[in-house]
Amino acid sequence: MPLGGLYKYFVKERFNNSDFMTKVTSPTFILHGKRDELIPSSHGEELATLCKAPLNLIIPTEMTHSRFIYNDDFLHPLESFLTSHKITNTCLLYT
Repeated sequence: MPLGGLYKYFVKERFNNSDFMTKVTSPTFILHGKRDELIPSSHGEELATLCKAPLNLIIPTEMTHSRFIYNDDFLHPLESFLTSHKITNTCLLYT
């Protein structure tokens, strides 16, 4: 069992995201690594099913909780999300 699986037995849920997600009305971007060793990617998938707003769920296959490819796993999907929802006045840093 990954460390994230044990976490739930020792720590009370700090963020009641499932309850809040059903109330979200703005376009939503969820990014969650498939190989996240702390929080299972199924958490992101569950939030996506609860969201009634326009949603982009991105689950990079090699992304962990803290290791990812900035441009491929994060920046490009975020840019695509912002563009597709005509969200402007944002500042994105390029590396």
